[in-house]
Amino acid sequence: NEINKTKQFYQHFNSITIQDDFIYVLSPKLRNQFENDLELNNDKLSIIYIYDINFQFIYKIELQDYFCHSLVIKGSKIYYLTANSELKYYDLIHKKSILVFQYIDNDNLHSHRKITRGLSIIDNDFTFGISYYNEIKTKFFNYIIQYNDIHKNYKLYNISLNNTICMITSTKFGIDYNH
Repeated sequence: NEINKTKQFYQHFNSITIQDDFIYVLSPKLRNQFENDLELNNDKLSIIYIYDINFQFIYKIELQDYFCHSLVIKGSKIYYLTANSELKYYDLIHKKSILVFQYIDNDNLHSHRKITRGLSIIDNDFTFGISYYNEIKTKFFNYIIQYNDIHKNYKLYNISLNNTICMITSTKFGIDYNH
């Protein structure tokens, strides 16, 4: 069954969210299964598992996105962050992922290691953190991005951290959907 496959094929979860009597778990595929010395999994793509409140498997969503984190569920949309500094959602009705916003600048090239974490949604405002390591400059760049989905604009806050962004939370409990 799917629970046993999860234990067998996946070593850790990047995010878990419990909402409306459902449990949503986000996991990367990890290269821990081999056949004839060939790796069977692509360790970069992510999967969302949905369980009921009694931990009975319901549904699996195989994303075509890399190293995803921070599940937030609003209605039929499952929002998540990708390693390419993207905010996306998976539409449960239409069974596809939709790009909401991607942050790109001259330093934020695809060859750099990126970590996108800590999604918070209030009304049409999305707040999340991006941290990426520039191997040439050997330093971390840390940003908090606030994106408004109606006006399609964003504010960028450059922050000084010695390590990567981990999580953003809010004090607006009951209004704020957050990771």
